[in-house]
Amino acid sequence: MKWAAAVMLCLAVVVLGCQRTPAEVGNKVLSDFGLRERTEERTTTADRVFDRLDQVGQAELDRLNAQHRHGETEYEEEGPLRGHYYKQRREYVDYRPVDVTSSGGTGAREQGYTGLIDYTYELYRSEPQQTRVEAQAASANIPTGVTERETLRYHFNSSGSWDGRGGEPTRR
Repeated sequence: MKWAAAVMLCLAVVVLGCQRTPAEVGNKVLSDFGLRERTEERTTTADRVFDRLDQVGQAELDRLNAQHRHGETEYEEEGPLRGHYYKQRREYVDYRPVDVTSSGGTGAREQGYTGLIDYTYELYRSEPQQTRVEAQAASANIPTGVTERETLRYHFNSSGSWDGRGGEPTRR
């Protein structure tokens, strides 16, 4: 009796597992190779990671603005033995998820995914100062009209969860 129940269970799993028509199998193969649009019910882990890049970008936008709120002191030469100090800071205003790739793991490092996000920031400066100390105390709130971009790389584990670390600067 137990033997017959086990055979029936295995047979039911096989029959229910093969419930695809040849057209469905063909559509799956074509969508895997990018020749046909992917159906909504089937998403890969890479697709889920790309969707999560929006949440990561929003969180990182806040972190990057907090990290760069004090700015950096720079020196600008005006001629031989003449110049002034100023403070310059970045204000991140926008982000755009770019790409997700699978990163093969070797050894102790587990396989996962790498996501790229482009950030756009504007530069602000302070008034010119005579000394470095004065420039460090000044606030950088004068818009320069310069907008720049940088791309940061983020790491995700094999299930698509972000490890929470800040992004690494990268060139695309």
